[in-house]
Amino acid sequence: MTELNPKPPATVTTLHPHIDHTAQRVKEATAEGIDRLTGVASSALTQFDKRTEQLKSLHANVSEQASGSVRQHPVLTIGLAFVAGVLLEQLTRD
Repeated sequence: MTELNPKPPATVTTLHPHIDHTAQRVKEATAEGIDRLTGVASSALTQFDKRTEQLKSLHANVSEQASGSVRQHPVLTIGLAFVAGVLLEQLTRD
């Protein structure tokens, strides 16, 4: 008759501590990698937020300057818009 639960060979049971140790080292290395990646991602998001705020501020300043320029020189603005339209029409004509 055959045994339903045979004993593992002696070499397998002696390898268990080594396997457990290796698994623990892999777990720790993975956790460290995830921590580093989290730090890098957090730093990147912070920089992205700073740049976004800078671009919003720049956009507001440029828009304000453009509005002021249109108010000061309305005829020149209309003339430039007309010339730009004519040039665009010429460039896109088939």
